[in-house]
Amino acid sequence: MKTHGNPFFIIQFLIHLEQEGLLQWRGAREGWWLDTARIEAKGFTDNVAHLLVERLSRLSLAAREALQRLACFGGGGARVGMLTRILEIPETAVHETLGQAVSAGHLMLIGSEYRFVHDRVQEAAYSLIPAEDRAPLHLRIGR
Repeated sequence: MKTHGNPFFIIQFLIHLEQEGLLQWRGAREGWWLDTARIEAKGFTDNVAHLLVERLSRLSLAAREALQRLACFGGGGARVGMLTRILEIPETAVHETLGQAVSAGHLMLIGSEYRFVHDRVQEAAYSLIPAEDRAPLHLRIGR
């Protein structure tokens, strides 16, 4: 995988390897362990966006749909009050649903606003929206 030295991409790749069981910390005595044969066999793509989409697809359907709607706001994020209206769920459910994405390292909660940790995560979430559904979704959010 080509990360072009970008720390965000490197971190995402390492997280992915750890989640797949291909990278493990085996204590101070043994250190880090890599399953290089399986890593090579996986044939990881050179496109980090594909990796992010794959990681997003592991979230619950509700979390993915919430991220898709949040992605429509661009990189600026959205306040919880706005998300309750857009997602049509109570505030506690917003935190529960988006908490999965926070725990997975895709979002951060700053004050009362959820933001993507990186613009590439926002782009990956947006790419999960079928092209024919994007304009109607933007219209619905705008209204």
